[in-house]
Amino acid sequence: MSDFIITRLPCIANIDGMGIKELRAQYKLLEGDAISQAQQLSDACNSLHRMTKAAMNLDAQLNALADSYDAGDQAAILLMVKNLSERRSAQKAKVH
Repeated sequence: MSDFIITRLPCIANIDGMGIKELRAQYKLLEGDAISQAQQLSDACNSLHRMTKAAMNLDAQLNALADSYDAGDQAAILLMVKNLSERRSAQKAKVH
């Protein structure tokens, strides 16, 4: 997982004492910071969305496994455990 760094926007201490050039320069800096932070937030939201989808998928699989157990369907249980094992093996292969 990526580390997201969100920085605080700098404050302008004395805007009344600044000229138009200095104000525009500060505006551009603030605008750049805002754009950077918006991109970081978007990336974090995308990561959260992917994790939510994975959790929902796992929840559905575990519920199906529990339903098969409650029904006593040994063949379905074995098939689901086999599929989970294959998925785990495939993910381990991607990591290494």
